[in-house]
Amino acid sequence: MTKDELLQALDDGRLEFAAPLLDASFLPGTVQVFFREVLLTERELCGVTEESLITDFADPGSAREIFERVRQHYGIDCESLPNLKVASVLRACEDAIGNFKYH
Repeated sequence: MTKDELLQALDDGRLEFAAPLLDASFLPGTVQVFFREVLLTERELCGVTEESLITDFADPGSAREIFERVRQHYGIDCESLPNLKVASVLRACEDAIGNFKYH
């Protein structure tokens, strides 16, 4: 595809860019438990990307409740994390549980 064809495809809406989907590099069950216990949903990973924020799954005004559930379940203060992307929070949760799960 030439540069001009690429630009035309973008203009026509035939080409889109999206963040990569959340990968499967997490420990088995980590994502499902996090979604069920912290985000209070049985949602599948479909559509959750590396750029998705945990607050994307919250009702307006309920982010503090999510932060509290993360603290209760994993002992992590969300406000101390560099960002609130689902992938970053999940990695921090795995680090927190990995200390006693695999050592």
